[in-house]
Amino acid sequence: MRRITSILLVCCLLPLVAAAQLRLPSVIGDGMVLQRNSSVRLWGKAAPSSQVRIAAGWAAEPVEASASHDGDWSAEIPTTEAGGPYTIEITSGTEQHTLQNVLLGEVWICAGQSNMSMPVRGFESQPIAGSLEAIVSSPCYPIRMYTADRTVSEHKEFNVKGRWMEAGVATTGAFSAVGFFFARTLCQALNVPVGMINLSWGGSTAQAWSSQELLMQFPEIDTTMNMQSKSPQRIPSALHNAMFHPVTGYGVRGVIWYQGENNLREPELYARLFPAMVREWRTKIGRGDIPFYYVQIAPFDYGNAAGTEAAKLREAQARCRYTIPNSGMVVTIDLGEEKQIHYASKSEVGFRLGCQALAGTYGFGKLPHNGPVYRRWEKEGGRMILTFDHAEGGLCLKPSQTTGFEIAGTDGRFIPARAEVHPRNKKQIVIWSDEVTDPADVRYCFRNFAVGTLYDAYGLPAAPFRTDNYPR
Repeated sequence: MRRITSILLVCCLLPLVAAAQLRLPSVIGDGMVLQRNSSVRLWGKAAPSSQVRIAAGWAAEPVEASASHDGDWSAEIPTTEAGGPYTIEITSGTEQHTLQNVLLGEVWICAGQSNMSMPVRGFESQPIAGSLEAIVSSPCYPIRMYTADRTVSEHKEFNVKGRWMEAGVATTGAFSAVGFFFARTLCQALNVPVGMINLSWGGSTAQAWSSQELLMQFPEIDTTMNMQSKSPQRIPSALHNAMFHPVTGYGVRGVIWYQGENNLREPELYARLFPAMVREWRTKIGRGDIPFYYVQIAPFDYGNAAGTEAAKLREAQARCRYTIPNSGMVVTIDLGEEKQIHYASKSEVGFRLGCQALAGTYGFGKLPHNGPVYRRWEKEGGRMILTFDHAEGGLCLKPSQTTGFEIAGTDGRFIPARAEVHPRNKKQIVIWSDEVTDPADVRYCFRNFAVGTLYDAYGLPAAPFRTDNYPR
């Protein structure tokens, strides 16, 4: 009798086992956006050695794939111009998944730590400027966002929990603010749907987003994966395995990145690790040197407003512009708040990232997108004359009680300096102090917290810098 009961139980369970064989990762789901005018990859699990048929609503013919002995399958699907909504039918044997409300458009990853994960509605008692207007107007834009659950793993995972959400009054408040405002900028300029894949966790490090294989190339990094850590988002490789790896097959146009605060005290390491991480992400995404636009960490006191730890990390990030091909950096020295690391001006960050993408990726090459960048200095008597690149329309100094500039003589002691735009060359700034008769070096906003005052004519801020760290 017991044997008969067991057989009946197995027979009852067999249909359930079979029904569970066709599976998709959560990033491939209802409401997703697929990269237009491309070849995108769909993948999943099916019965071992079975055939999988994919019929996309925009395609004239279905595509077929064969599952491996382990049940893994993938298929490349050509896409067309932006549009939708479409359905996609994925069939294997008697099983079928029908994906609804799929759009074709532009797809980007937005990744990093808390200033990327900060939602449009803000954090508690930490608002986002213009959030209510953004939420109310968001249904006007065909924006979808997939937000991956915050999770860690010792091993590279097939799936991460998450779902695609359509921008709307009831949903946009939970979207990454920087990611949403970036997407809105692209929608306004390109008039196409935009999908964002949000991989972010406050307090995370670059090490957590890098693989063990990559970290082994840096002997100074402790690669121990203590999965009981009270700060799981800092476990080396844990976010790479659990959050990034499951979406690497998804066809994206590029990446926007906002991270660095938790690598504050290792600028020299960050200057090497971050470019290496970008190379790894690009290799695993498998679409060549896709654009990678990132945000320089904002001014904040970091425990000591006059300290320079954050300034040195910003300096390392600025150097990465020259070591990461097809990249761009957004400056935020004018946006931060001394006592609030989660500052309110996220719409400006997303907009500036959008301008980087429009100019660098979408053919709007004449659109201003880089603020003034220090190039060289020369001395005229007791004054320093600084020349800048990317000073479109001439340099502008914002009226302020402080200029952000400091000047030092040969003794290396920096004191506040006066500044003005050169009367004859509007791409130059004149710096001086009555207390320094023989100037040797200049610094601009080279503090943990400083208020940026130097812009181009389009309102893009100059990046902080120091001449005492440049080759003579």
